[in-house]
Amino acid sequence: MASRTFTVLLRKEEDSQWIIAECLEVQGAVSQGKNREEALRNIKEAIEGIIEARAKLLSEEAKGAELVEITIKEAPSLVLA
Repeated sequence: MASRTFTVLLRKEEDSQWIIAECLEVQGAVSQGKNREEALRNIKEAIEGIIEARAKLLSEEAKGAELVEITIKEAPSLVLA
């Protein structure tokens, strides 16, 4: 399986000690941790789980369908400046 890089937004909850991690490219991939390392470890697990579940679902739904990849030129970056 090929490696892929994802963008993760980390933010500290104002009223707690938790750091929230959200993957900008994978809808629904949100996790948390008590520190940066834990938040990143947890979001990595969330991303892997979602991708694995979606791949299984796609393999079942794609039978008899056409899968097409598209490229969008000059798409804005999801990385904040």
